Amino acid sequence: MDFLLASLRKDLSRWRRDAAAIALWMLIPLVIGSLITSLVDGGDGVKPKGLLLIADQDDTVLSGFVSSAYTQGELAELITVEPVTAEDGRKRIDAGEASGFLVIPAGFTDAFLDSAPVTLQLFTNPSQTILPGIITNVTEVLLDIGFYAEQLFGDEIREIQAAVDSDGVSEAFVAALSVQFQQKIEAAAPQLFPPAIDIEIAEPPADEPSLPFSLLFLPGIILMALMFAANGLAGDYWK
Repeated sequence: MDFLLASLRKDLSRWRRDAAAIALWMLIPLVIGSLITSLVDGGDGVKPKGLLLIADQDDTVLSGFVSSAYTQGELAELITVEPVTAEDGRKRIDAGEASGFLVIPAGFTDAFLDSAPVTLQLFTNPSQTILPGIITNVTEVLLDIGFYAEQLFGDEIREIQAAVDSDGVSEAFVAALSVQFQQKIEAAAPQLFPPAIDIEIAEPPADEPSLPFSLLFLPGIILMALMFAANGLAGDYWK
């Protein structure tokens, strides 16, 4: 027993004189754990936001509606729209400075009103996945909406465009147009209502405060620090 106590006092005295080495062995796992935590846990709460470049070569009311559709409602929190020229937009999307680049060609409105084929060019950033996918899906939805809107309200849209071009929008014109819209909506109502699909919005459960991700690493970091320190101290035995 006396031998054990004497050996313990001797080791403690020696370790006290070499405290820096013990601290270094224990510091290595702590540094590694801190780096892992900062990499994994550093982006919480940050919403991604994409940049959509639009080259509107048509510059009409209808093309402006297409551009503004990307910044409506919750999309405004995800997408920022910036008007550019076709040349500048292509350079920036090739350089990876945006999530997407949309080209609305000249004559887009005329082709839409005449039910003629028209091509919207959309270039996406291959280095991103989520935001270009959102922009692509929104563009596809706009194309579907445009098709059905032209089928249902094509005549009224042509009248609106003609009135805007001639700067001759009168109160009588607005009233007559409202009546035409109302009549077509009432005619289509039996096919549209009630909807074929019922949507029920369920409230998500309340968010409960979660433990910081770093706390999940803490037990392993402490164990690793002790093992590193024990390995360093046990090296004297093998010497």
